[in-house]
Amino acid sequence: MMLSGIGCSSVRRDKQIDESINNNLDEKIKGEAYLFDVKLNRDGKPTSFRLEIYQTDSITAFSGRGYLGKGALKGILDNDSILVYFPVSNEFLYESTASLLDIKDCVNDLDNLNLISFLKNPPDEKIVNSNIEIISSFEATNEPQYTLYNPECSWQIEINYEDINSEWLIKSFLITDGFENTIKSTRRTYKKNAKIPYKRFVIHIPDNAERIIP
Repeated sequence: MMLSGIGCSSVRRDKQIDESINNNLDEKIKGEAYLFDVKLNRDGKPTSFRLEIYQTDSITAFSGRGYLGKGALKGILDNDSILVYFPVSNEFLYESTASLLDIKDCVNDLDNLNLISFLKNPPDEKIVNSNIEIISSFEATNEPQYTLYNPECSWQIEINYEDINSEWLIKSFLITDGFENTIKSTRRTYKKNAKIPYKRFVIHIPDNAERIIP
């Protein structure tokens, strides 16, 4: 597993973008919408699904659906934490964003690493106060590639961009733990000024759901 626990004993089972907003789940919010084709290989078992990402200034929501239409996951990511619910297995994952990519015998300093910002902003040559290294390649001038890694760890992230109307936009990404687990994703569509239903930013975890502890 490429995510490790933060040891929280309690988890809020309802999370949303702004609790001051009324409960009209069909209300539309302006934001950016991405659709990715994803291939996940976990412990040698391949899975394919579509990943929807909805982004506002303060929070990012995502959901995955299999090619047969069955909901695979639903999650919310903010500056401090990530919450993901898997309805088929009735399990959920709740982690600190600072502990992302922590694996056995490998501790990362990701306090200043904003993975969601990489959707449109290529990583700098150096992430401040971090042990993350970055290699950039500009073999194709309008499609640069960046590789992020920790020299003391096995994981690696590769991100490819393309120039769309003089702005960088993520084209694809690959995440691997250096063993058998990989996530490969390619962008299918993107809408800059999308009208997103408010319900996309609301997630409810049933009381009987089991928490995944990596």
